Amino acid sequence: MSRNDKAETLAFAAVVLFFVPFFALVAYFGWAEATADTIILRDGSRSYACQTSRITPAPHNCKPVKEKRS
Repeated sequence: MSRNDKAETLAFAAVVLFFVPFFALVAYFGWAEATADTIILRDGSRSYACQTSRITPAPHNCKPVKEKRS
């Protein structure tokens, strides 16, 4: 095995060691947001539907909810 072959092998291993954890982290963030829960927050007479996730447990992406009155 020549010096160039060893350098190529090490370069390839370094690239794999960088990109595999990177893609795993991106996949985790996607999964964590995809499994977000929706909660209802009430503020006086108004209600808001908000999301919580494993990454951001604080309510976010809140939108007003129109309630039906019977």
